[in-house]
Amino acid sequence: MKRRIISALLALVMAAAVLPFGAFAAGNTLDYNGHRYERIDSSMTWSEAKAYCENKGGHLVCITSAQEQAAVEQLIASGSKNTYWIGGYRTGNNTFAWVTGEKMTYTKWDAGEPNNDLNKGEDSVHIYRLNESHKPSSQRS
Repeated sequence: MKRRIISALLALVMAAAVLPFGAFAAGNTLDYNGHRYERIDSSMTWSEAKAYCENKGGHLVCITSAQEQAAVEQLIASGSKNTYWIGGYRTGNNTFAWVTGEKMTYTKWDAGEPNNDLNKGEDSVHIYRLNESHKPSSQRS
């Protein structure tokens, strides 16, 4: 079984990795579709999160389907961060790729994304925890 870590990061970010079973911290894990995901609620940059996951033998999560996204959203719902880094990044030719080399065929961008964060070099991808404050007003309870 492959392992993925989901690291919570930088005041609003997530990372996930495919890891050996012994590499996971107690709790904050989810087994899904042959992978183990771990949410890490620690602050770090995308590069630090990527290195952290790789040092544990895994990688940032690469969300390749709506079902996988739902599983990841379930895991981060109880996290302490509002956003989490995932394994998507902008390549030199201004397209996006996954850290695993998989083609980025599934995306569920927010409206207006990717927008390069007002030309500040937004080259890494994160996912929102989707608590009430981050949902569009039309979706709030």
